[in-house]
Amino acid sequence: MFKRRRDAEPLTKIEKRASSLPNGDLMGWAENALYTTERNLFAYQRDKNTFYLNEAKMGAESLMAIIKVLERRNQADER
Repeated sequence: MFKRRRDAEPLTKIEKRASSLPNGDLMGWAENALYTTERNLFAYQRDKNTFYLNEAKMGAESLMAIIKVLERRNQADER
C-alpha cells in the first residue's frame, strides 16, 4: 500500500524500535533520553571520563530517532 522512496535512508535499530511504539511511549522515551543525556553531560563535565560522553551521545541519537519517527507519523497524518 505505502511505498518507501528509493532514496530514503534505511531505518536504524533505534528507529525500528521507535516505529513499533505508540506515541505515548515515545514521549516517555524522549523525556528519559533528555534526562540521561543531560545527566551524562554533567558527569562528563565533572569527571572528564569519555564513558559519560559516549552515553550522552547515545541518548542524543535516541532522541533524534524518536523525533524522526514522530515527524514521519505527523507527515503521514497530514496526507
